[in-house]
Amino acid sequence: MNYKATIITPFHNTDIDIFKETFKSVKAQTIGFENIEWVIVLHNCEQKYIDAVKELAAGHENVKLKELKNNSRSASSPRNYGLNFINSPYVEFLDSDDTINEKTIETCIDVMARHKPQVVVFRMAYKNRTRASQAL
Repeated sequence: MNYKATIITPFHNTDIDIFKETFKSVKAQTIGFENIEWVIVLHNCEQKYIDAVKELAAGHENVKLKELKNNSRSASSPRNYGLNFINSPYVEFLDSDDTINEKTIETCIDVMARHKPQVVVFRMAYKNRTRASQAL
């Protein structure tokens, strides 16, 4: 399959309810979820998290789960590992505890195609306050 874009997500024992929101935001992309290759790198994960992500990804052939076990404690290692599995002209990194607007991938592809930059950077906006800041 020729995908329009690839998302690489490093995943390390993220709360599954939070990751379900990430999953929902990727599935809602206006270019169509089936046009997105999603490489989720399960990095030094406990088995219960691996099982939960496999359950979420079941039935979605565009979602590729890759396990990585190493001594790295940063997200850069699984991001770099995920680059080995891409099959599209554009790559986006998305953390497992973040969500994206439904037009994010479409907008990035449009900017890249029209202006030919090497990198597109966009700002992060918070929809909800964190539990810690709500307690203040």
